[in-house]
Amino acid sequence: MKLALAHEYLIKMGGAERVLLDLLEEFNDPAIFTFLLDRDKLAPKLRDKPNIYTSYLNNYPFSKSLYRYFFPLMPEATESFDLQGFDVVLTLSHQFMKGIITPQKTLHISYIYTPTRFLWLEHKEPFFLKSTFKNLREWDFLAAQRPDVIFAPCQNVAKRIKKYYGRKAKVIYCGIHTENFQIAEPKDYFLLTSRLEPHKKTELALLAFKSLPYKLKIVGEGSEYPKLKKLAQNAKNIEFLGFVPDEELKKLYAQSLALIFPQEEDFGLVPLEAQASGRPVIAYGKGGVLETIKENETGIFFAKPVPGSLVKAVENFKSDYFDPQKIREWAKNFDSSNFKKNMREAVEEELNKFRAR
Repeated sequence: MKLALAHEYLIKMGGAERVLLDLLEEFNDPAIFTFLLDRDKLAPKLRDKPNIYTSYLNNYPFSKSLYRYFFPLMPEATESFDLQGFDVVLTLSHQFMKGIITPQKTLHISYIYTPTRFLWLEHKEPFFLKSTFKNLREWDFLAAQRPDVIFAPCQNVAKRIKKYYGRKAKVIYCGIHTENFQIAEPKDYFLLTSRLEPHKKTELALLAFKSLPYKLKIVGEGSEYPKLKKLAQNAKNIEFLGFVPDEELKKLYAQSLALIFPQEEDFGLVPLEAQASGRPVIAYGKGGVLETIKENETGIFFAKPVPGSLVKAVENFKSDYFDPQKIREWAKNFDSSNFKKNMREAVEEELNKFRAR
């Protein structure tokens, strides 16, 4: 089976890039197609991989820093890839890559992390771009009809795919490397780790902890940092740690009282990493966490996305109530070994069906 992977942007390491690394381990040296590539920002296995092919957008000056403004060009860039000679093309898509055009004899499977968020879920388009967004929504719906098969990372996303694209999706949970995380004796702080961007709702957690007597350590960088730092300037119990290397982050997980997860995510790997460290999660009870957290066994939920709701959850939280070993055992259900095995079996099954048509 000659397989290609198509991943939208290879310009940083995040959760989607970790999924890509898992697939590189499972399949035999697949080619990778991507819109933009910055090897210096990638893990060694990606940085040193020779057979990565980019779109013409990669040749534009400042393309890596200004790519968010390229969305009117993305349909053309998506359709520009030459995918001749592959048995299977597996697209990993949260925006446009699902819309690639494959040869008739090539099976196209798309692992859709979410329907394109800024087109369907956010509704924040400027008035002067109303026509552009309308055209992009029409193209995006058409693009979602092109894959022969669609996979989704959780039931939450599968429901959205059905709603916005009218397609059924097979759920294959992506996972974490639980062996990289260990249980330790907790200390006296709560932990939040996230990119500091508006949709991550870090401000909600910060405002909640300004009225609480407990310590909150915040890991991450992003555009909201100056605003959040100013909001927290008189709160001695809140500490910003900025970027933290993986080894240090693992210790922070394991020694926290609990992870604070204030945002709604499609799936979310961070709560699983905390649980693999034996620590419970206090999460906003909506989205992917409803599938990855067992309420009152591996964490608790707060009902409303407002500081007061989180305050009540923290005040009611009892660290000793939770068994770290049981929490870690639950997290093992989402180990990357299961993801890789399930993905290979599903790809091979779909290829056999495709060839039998």
